[in-house]
This record gives sequence, C-alpha cells and structure tokens, in this order.
Amino acid sequence: MQFRNNKREGEGTLTDRFGNKYVGEFLEGLRYGKGIFQGKNGLMYDGEWKSDKYHNFGILKVPGEFEYEGEFKNGVFHGKGKLITNSKEEYVGEFEDGKKSGLGRYLDPEGNIYDGIFKDGVFSGSGKLQLADGRVYQGNFSQGRLEGEGILYYLNGDVYEGGFK
Repeated sequence: MQFRNNKREGEGTLTDRFGNKYVGEFLEGLRYGKGIFQGKNGLMYDGEWKSDKYHNFGILKVPGEFEYEGEFKNGVFHGKGKLITNSKEEYVGEFEDGKKSGLGRYLDPEGNIYDGIFKDGVFSGSGKLQLADGRVYQGNFSQGRLEGEGILYYLNGDVYEGGFK
C-alpha cells in the first residue's frame, strides 16, 4: 500500500484497534474496488466496495443472522440477490434499498413458497402462494395479505374464485 496526500492508495491490509481486518484496494483513503473484510464478531464480506461501502457484487455473512450473495448499492442489498436467514427463510430475487422489492421467490421454515411481486419487503401485487398443507392461491396481494381477485385451490379439488380481503 502506498500513501498519496496522506491517504491510503492501492492494495493493502488495514487492521483497526478493534481487531477488524480489511485486505483489498483503497482509493483516497477509503475501501474501493475488490476487498475482503473480516470483523472480530465473525462478520465477513467478500466483494466490491465504493467509498467504504459494499457496492456491486459481494457475499456478506453475519453469524447467527443471515448470509447474502448478490448486488449492493451504498452498503445495502440492491439489485438481484439470495438471502438465507438463520431461521431458515430463503429469498431469491430483487432488492431495492435493502428491502425485498420486485420479482422474487420466498420460502419460509414451514415449507410455504411464494413466487411473485414484493414491495417494501412484503408480498404485494400479483403472485402465487403454495401452502405447506397443499393449498395454492394465485392472485393479488397487498401488504403481505391476500387481497383482491384470486383463485384458491383446495386439496379435495374444490376451487374458490373471487375476491379476498
């Protein structure tokens, strides 16, 4: 690593007083480009940086919470990615400003599967929900709930088509 105008430049290693370690590229004193961060608490990020924040593609692991592989913007999930939580929830799809937003697939620990549109982190818009008990709903969602027109298929062959609130 070299210094220019008293700021880190190029490739190098930085270990802070807390024991966190970064190995990678610097620009004007900030993490920028490819790099790996290992936190003393077990947090690990391997990917691209811009102005000291996760940016573009990377892998973020936070022990006891989640693992994320995908795109970032300004330090938050943004773009396409895969998120697996410690509680066995899995989401593959689009993110905007750190929230599930756009087209995605969500699997919960009970075995329910949702394929469809998300807004602000919840089901919103058109989608398909396959419940672990075998029922299937295809239709509209609002704020994570069945709302509007849809079709609900039951295991015994019954079908309900109409409005949901």
